[in-house]
Amino acid sequence: DDGAVVVGGGKSGPVSHRSDGSSLAPFAPDETAAGSNAGGTSALSLQKKVEGARGVYSRADGDSMGSTGDSTASIAGLTDPMAFALAAMANRVDRTGDPDASLGGTIDVNETLKETLDTRPPERPAGLVVVASLVDKIPNLAGLARTCEVLGAEALVIADAARTVSHRDFTAVSVTAERWLPIRDVPVRGLVSYLLRLRREGYALVGLEQTRGAVDVNAYRFPRKTALVLGREREGIDADVLSVLDACVVIPQKGMIRSLNVHVSASVAMAAYARAH
Repeated sequence: DDGAVVVGGGKSGPVSHRSDGSSLAPFAPDETAAGSNAGGTSALSLQKKVEGARGVYSRADGDSMGSTGDSTASIAGLTDPMAFALAAMANRVDRTGDPDASLGGTIDVNETLKETLDTRPPERPAGLVVVASLVDKIPNLAGLARTCEVLGAEALVIADAARTVSHRDFTAVSVTAERWLPIRDVPVRGLVSYLLRLRREGYALVGLEQTRGAVDVNAYRFPRKTALVLGREREGIDADVLSVLDACVVIPQKGMIRSLNVHVSASVAMAAYARAH
């Protein structure tokens, strides 16, 4: 399937991608966890259960991809008290450091709903979508996520997002950017289809590439809705992808190397877009 998958951030709220190998699943109380940390109850494990309850891994067209099936436990739906309760429990564990403190007492749905809503990041308007499905080095992807988040990009598109954002090399560089930035999963085989869909939605497809007809990135007039397409670390943008782009931009260079790191190049282009908008 070539559809995009929303992996983090956006309307469903901040999402922490973990690397402990736990599967995303609906919450099922474990008697060994109640009243004791021996059962593995922690902010991390509760967050995993929250994500499962919310069905946070969902397709961009709204179809659930989580283990909860057609669950309506997303923040956008605001219908599942258990999802809200779990989110509040995870938040309290993070604050107090005491897993037992979050497991007792009666759940106040109204309070947990308020607590969950208070943690949502602001909605990101349509604007710059950075398409990095062809980039495969994790430190570069992490740097891209960090820059996208800081400069207010609408979303970052990568391949194999779930594995990538949970890797410790990613989190070491991203400094939690994945919690606030929508990250979409688009495999290389579905990249052209995804770009054509963005064009139908009104996005200009702009490649960052040294190619015939490329415009100085500082002189190019970026449309408000722009998909900035990045190439592979060595080979650049694939020919089939290059053929569907509306324009290409290039960074003027004076040195001998004639090559910049993809994250650095993208940062220059994103800064140019940010100046224009």
